[in-house]
Amino acid sequence: RKVIQDITALKGGFEFTQAECKGQKSLVTAVACVNDEKMLVLSGDDGGFLRTWNLKKRTGSLATRCHNGAINKILALRRDYVATCSDDGYVRVWTLGSDGEVDCSKDAVESFQGSCVTAMASWHEDRFVTGNKA
Repeated sequence: RKVIQDITALKGGFEFTQAECKGQKSLVTAVACVNDEKMLVLSGDDGGFLRTWNLKKRTGSLATRCHNGAINKILALRRDYVATCSDDGYVRVWTLGSDGEVDCSKDAVESFQGSCVTAMASWHEDRFVTGNKA
């Protein structure tokens, strides 16, 4: 059973809410919140597929293959972009639709790093850094 947890900081503690990821076939390797108001979350898996989850409605989109290896990190950049990095050596920046969907069939801005990209962190809403195996 695959589960996404919504952890909310409360005065004096935390509240945990779970949403079952029905339809997620592979191991979830990365998650990112992409829209707080709509409670949209992206998940990436070990097969390179990206999926959008609506935690309010408890629904998920069809999985779309965005990489040829496990997605290791997902970063929400500005309101309309998301970055992914993968074991396939690529860092890709995708356009995020108003419904939170990422169309991985469309061209993405990409950078080949030469080896498995294992880490990514935001520096600013339109800048980020990556780390990879040498």
